[in-house]
Amino acid sequence: MIAAGDLSDYDEVKKADIAESIATDLGISASNVNVTIVAASVRITFEVLADDEPTSTIIQRKLSAAFATPDDATTFFTSAGVSDVSIISVEAPTVITTLVAPPPPTSPSTDAPSASDRCSL
Repeated sequence: MIAAGDLSDYDEVKKADIAESIATDLGISASNVNVTIVAASVRITFEVLADDEPTSTIIQRKLSAAFATPDDATTFFTSAGVSDVSIISVEAPTVITTLVAPPPPTSPSTDAPSASDRCSL
């Protein structure tokens, strides 16, 4: 999304406020939200990490509603307590789900008796 202002308006505290407001709305930890600010007026991007597909779907739905229009995005941040943010354009959210592969199966124990260790009766 594009916000009015200068890069200097978006210090680490403002970035943390943006991350916290997004995380709070999504019901996730702020550590799962990465906010990046770059020049373009002020271009704000953020990444949200989802642990699984159902969570990813919920996040996409919530973000699409909260950031549907520039006014919606501005209202979102204002109501979350992030002051002096005026959004002029938004893009549809893209949610990328990174699934962690299950651990490999455990290998057979080396303590198991081999065929030659078995006793036949």
